[in-house]
Amino acid sequence: MARAKILIVDDERHFAELLTQYLSALDAEILHARDGGSALQQAQEQTPDLILLDLVMPGRDGIEVAKALKRKPETRGIPIIFLTGETRAERLVRELERGADDYITKPFHPPEVVARVKKALQAAAPSKGISGRLADLSLPSIVQFLELEQKSGTLEISLKERRGAVHFRGGRIVGALVGPHAGERAFYRLLGWTEGSFQFESGEPQVPPAAAIRAGTQTLLLEWTRRLDELGRLKAALPPPGTRLVVSPRLGSLLQGRRLTPDLGRLLDQFNGVRTVAQVLEESEDDLKAAEVITRLVTRGILAPATA
Repeated sequence: MARAKILIVDDERHFAELLTQYLSALDAEILHARDGGSALQQAQEQTPDLILLDLVMPGRDGIEVAKALKRKPETRGIPIIFLTGETRAERLVRELERGADDYITKPFHPPEVVARVKKALQAAAPSKGISGRLADLSLPSIVQFLELEQKSGTLEISLKERRGAVHFRGGRIVGALVGPHAGERAFYRLLGWTEGSFQFESGEPQVPPAAAIRAGTQTLLLEWTRRLDELGRLKAALPPPGTRLVVSPRLGSLLQGRRLTPDLGRLLDQFNGVRTVAQVLEESEDDLKAAEVITRLVTRGILAPATA
């Protein structure tokens, strides 16, 4: 796992340096910001695991920054510890009600700083990373959990040598990739994986343009259910998945000198007696469309089982 990131936001360099020194024993990556605007930018770009936020700063004070962080789905889950010179209990309670998870009073006491930071990081750890086996928790269930929790990050999925990823922003699916597939078609392929492992890491996802998804989660899951039912019906009419098919001589008589369309030609080229039906469907750009075409070709005798 990557080292924890801690963002220290304090306009006074002396205090920032003291905190950095105290936290050096934690083997954490320390980030610095000297004002509210820089703090919001770094929180958005770096997604720290914890923010130590000074209450009194020029421009935007700590209360305003905390409120802004809590308004954004990408940063609302980051725990905040206020840095304050206030010692009155009533005022500290009000500060906690304004968006902080804890507070550290100035002047700093090293053992207290380390203890409070370690406690905050440990409390945040369970929501930072989620991992397990798809046999125990299906991908649709994981997707719905991340949507409910409004998580941002990347869900990485592994099945033997195959790797896939689904990107989330504020609980919404914003992209997917697996092998040569991208976008919605990649997501539908991954939903079909019932074995393998998954690992979710929080953070701002980096989504390639080709992998972008705009449809909502429920729309995607409904469409996947429809595709799954249709694929099941088509596969029942196809030869077994391990069957190797070849193009039969009947194709020439049916064409009668006409040319194949480029898409059909590329599909037929896949059936060379080496690839199985399952492999061709897996490598096709759209497995549902490919299954429909293959079913018609088998029914018309254009594709036939390869002889040993």
